[in-house]
Amino acid sequence: MKISPSTKLTSFQILAVFISLRVLVSFSFTPTLRLPPANQDAWMIDLLTGFYIVILYIPSLFLMNRFRNVFFTEYYELIVGKWIGKILSFLTSLYLLYWPFFFTVILIDFIKTTTLTKTPMYVIAGILVAIGVYAAFKGLESQLRAAEVFVFYIIGIVIIFTILGFNKMDFSVFLPVLSDSSFLTLNKSALFLGAGRFSDGVFLLGISAFLDKKYSIIRCLIIGIIVFTLFSMLMTVSIQAVLGVELPKHMNFPYFAFARQIDAFHIFQRIEFFSVAAWIFGFLFKLCPFLTLSAMIMKEVYGAKSEKPFIIPLAVLVYILIITTAVASNPFYRKILFVYIYYAINFFTFAIPLFVFIVYFFRRKSIKNRGY
Repeated sequence: MKISPSTKLTSFQILAVFISLRVLVSFSFTPTLRLPPANQDAWMIDLLTGFYIVILYIPSLFLMNRFRNVFFTEYYELIVGKWIGKILSFLTSLYLLYWPFFFTVILIDFIKTTTLTKTPMYVIAGILVAIGVYAAFKGLESQLRAAEVFVFYIIGIVIIFTILGFNKMDFSVFLPVLSDSSFLTLNKSALFLGAGRFSDGVFLLGISAFLDKKYSIIRCLIIGIIVFTLFSMLMTVSIQAVLGVELPKHMNFPYFAFARQIDAFHIFQRIEFFSVAAWIFGFLFKLCPFLTLSAMIMKEVYGAKSEKPFIIPLAVLVYILIITTAVASNPFYRKILFVYIYYAINFFTFAIPLFVFIVYFFRRKSIKNRGY
């Protein structure tokens, strides 16, 4: 793929969407609350996770730096061969579609249990997927320009809600520190969260090709990890300090429950609406850019001139997955979709880049001779 100067992205645009995507996870279900030791030391898992992400992401970082402004489908084919590269790229495109599906299901579940209780799932899903299609046709650059604006709203909501909820927080729940946890358990959970749930790694691998060469990919990732680590910790601490340690572990939407406890000086009766809006903005950055990037990969796999012919078929596939999940009662079907996916994250985010990284070192001389 030839990277046009008009599609070059700034580091802030990539940071904005990256931070929005990671904060979305804490808005949705705050996984650190359930990971072992699942106690008052959960915030330490957030702190350690960023370190493991950087370590495990080293092969991807090397490839992104080595092949600046080259779309990963191109150097996959260059390094491991045309057909193996195309197969890996095709599977990666389908993998990226999983996350719009996954978070759409979560958002619909929230909407149906709180506001639009009588609206059929297929209607809500249709509206959300249609928004994704519209944004995909507008292009990746437009979506990331929007992220520059909305990221301030998303992180602003976290800061404001923390301040407004401060008078309800009981920090004694975090004492004594490490009394019921071992450092080994915390590190194992951080490694699982980093390796098993870093679903945005492949997305960063894809959009890094559009980052202007004057910006550092590594610096961009490190800053992003520091920022989302701080906000993830802030959200985890806020939830536990207000709701306690045990109750949030059994909630579907713990941050929303925390937001409902806030009394904004009796001015706003339903202030949690603002957290829901931030959640929806974050969700849109999971739906729209992922759908767009998936279509762009398909364009490269099939050698098409544009990604637009692929957008609607891929969106229809996401929609079918959503509505079949609603009617599927087979536990094995749901286990594949919601449990085994973490093996896929490891495979696409870490295993494939590591494989390509290793092959590159055996073939680096011949690759260099080809002008790369």
